[in-house]
Amino acid sequence: MPPVPFDPDDELMVRAHAEARASLGRFAELLPRAASAVVQFRFESRAGDSAGDEPVIEHLWGEVLERRAASVHVRVLTPPVFHEGDPPETLDVPLQDLGDWEIELPDGSLEGGFTTRATAAIA
Repeated sequence: MPPVPFDPDDELMVRAHAEARASLGRFAELLPRAASAVVQFRFESRAGDSAGDEPVIEHLWGEVLERRAASVHVRVLTPPVFHEGDPPETLDVPLQDLGDWEIELPDGSLEGGFTTRATAAIA
């Protein structure tokens, strides 16, 4: 299924990214007791093989496998649409590069998911 198209300057999405970044402390606080955790991050896809091609910025989701000092190690869940060749299976994503986060707690409740809610409202 292709991603939902939206204007990156859409007020709902801009606000959602700002809320997600402002709440990274909450993400770090909840992560040790999370049943599962996913993060959204920027990924530079290469649409062609020539050195002059500009990368396409995509926003992917990854399952958090490990928290590191200044990053999270993730398994890529949403393959890039515009990337040619095999995309990476895992990546280290610096915490400051996270665009959103969502944590499922042991009781089944969810926290985060700011851009998910914004995307649903835009769609």
